[in-house]
Amino acid sequence: MRRSIAFVGDLHVGSRFAIAPENYTTREGNVLRVNEGQLTLYKYFQDFCEKCDELEVDTIFLMGDLVEGPNPRGFGRNLVMVDLNDQINMAVELLRPLCEGRKVYGVEGSGYHVLPGGVSADQTVVQLLGGEWKGSVSVCQFAPSKLVFLILHGTGGGIVYRATSLDRENLFVNAAIGIGKIPPIHVIVKAHRHFYLYMEQNNQYMLHIPCWCTWVPNKVYLRLYGRMQPDVGGCILQITDDDRIVHHVFLYDPPRIADQKETL
Repeated sequence: MRRSIAFVGDLHVGSRFAIAPENYTTREGNVLRVNEGQLTLYKYFQDFCEKCDELEVDTIFLMGDLVEGPNPRGFGRNLVMVDLNDQINMAVELLRPLCEGRKVYGVEGSGYHVLPGGVSADQTVVQLLGGEWKGSVSVCQFAPSKLVFLILHGTGGGIVYRATSLDRENLFVNAAIGIGKIPPIHVIVKAHRHFYLYMEQNNQYMLHIPCWCTWVPNKVYLRLYGRMQPDVGGCILQITDDDRIVHHVFLYDPPRIADQKETL
């Protein structure tokens, strides 16, 4: 294999319904006590880190929404840790064992994870991990491969037919390539919608990576309860010596936090 790249995103550290490191301690000495679902997510993440070691991952690409942020649309109701500095430090603590000794890159997540003055919380996490910040989008090659990647957090989606988002992206990318506006794109990687999808068509590869959080009780996810159940996990793309993609996905059973079954 020429390269082995892990794609990790949508951690939403700081949310009551998302992954968190165990026994995080604030500067004042307060110790975060995670719930059972968060502890399960943390154990899943440790397993994914082991898979990255086994597959000799040399690069970590962080795909945005690494922290929950203030998230004003949720009025702070879903936060387990309000201080954004603590959220950032928690994300760094969680990601450091995965990123240590590897190349690290990152792109911007959703707009509400931005600090006053326009500084990105995602950017801060990436840079604290010693990574290279790529902004809103990265068009790149992983040397010595000639494959061109288009990597972005992503905002579009298809509620019923989830391939719609990647199909649409691929259609317009190929149209732009055809009229000479952009160079050929071989691999598209997106995040944001908390589901997993992988497609291969005519030597083009399209990947939508899963997340590291559970179902969240807000009006967006209440619209289609069954459809909006998340896929939890991470993906690794390996580039072969002849510039082909070998794809690995590691999916885990989402724990129940907000919608845990109960007897009344």
